[in-house]
Amino acid sequence: MLATEDRSDTVTLGAIGFLSGAVAWLLINLTRVGGVSFDLFLLSQKVWLAPWSLLPGAVFGLTMGLLLRRCGKLTGFRQAGYAAAALVAYCCAFHVAMHTVPVGSSSLDPSKEALRMGIGGIAAGLIGSALLGAMTVYLLKVPRRMVLGLPVLVGTVAGALLSLMVCDHTEWGWSQLILFAVWQAAYAASLAPLLRAAPSSSARQMTTLLASLFVVTIAICAGHHRALAATLPADATEPAELAQARDILRQALARTDAIEDTPERTQLEYEIAQAQASAEDVTAAIDTVKKFAGSTPDHAV
Repeated sequence: MLATEDRSDTVTLGAIGFLSGAVAWLLINLTRVGGVSFDLFLLSQKVWLAPWSLLPGAVFGLTMGLLLRRCGKLTGFRQAGYAAAALVAYCCAFHVAMHTVPVGSSSLDPSKEALRMGIGGIAAGLIGSALLGAMTVYLLKVPRRMVLGLPVLVGTVAGALLSLMVCDHTEWGWSQLILFAVWQAAYAASLAPLLRAAPSSSARQMTTLLASLFVVTIAICAGHHRALAATLPADATEPAELAQARDILRQALARTDAIEDTPERTQLEYEIAQAQASAEDVTAAIDTVKKFAGSTPDHAV
């Protein structure tokens, strides 16, 4: 009977984690389609604060913090502390991956690129899971093995999913959905022993709440796209100059391997990627291409 309850708790927590990751992914895309711009670089561009580096950790921390409070394991400021811990842990993991992946990226071999991304994701998963586990020990006063054993192992292995981004060139970033949802689902499921005393009704209520938020967010995104489509002519096509700019940008992005690993290169790659994602701003895309050409005299665009 106890084994059955444990499996049920694991599945429920896995579902909560999956929905938490999916909601974070949708919120990131919602900020993009809604035109909400938030990008802040600190410490000579070594730290990047943006929806991608903040929202997944924030959503997971708020979700699990609320569940922990409902089951009586967190109260008052400790709930806010757990949410902040999850945000900081994910942000650190994000930056570990961001600074690990570019290292040694002199080859254009897709298989090696996937390997580099996988290694970066594993390193990020290890750091993020260990940091959150350590802060959970302090906040919940639980044995270390409950949050620094299986949860760290699971979080580390799940980080390898970052390699999926090599093959993802879609506007919505479907590989990020898989990464966030599966990573958080696996980590949350590994916390089942920690929440064994939680009332099953609390977990079910959290699942329902997240599922509702997921549906509402999808509806908002779909409504935005319908409204945008209604403002365009039926036969609207991508401007020729934008299509040309996209081709030039793809070539320029490939040529970043001619530049040594420096903060300037990291910033340049980011700007090119941003221009690629800005389907409405042709001028910004072309300006980025010119800037790139100016920084690489031997590869004029």
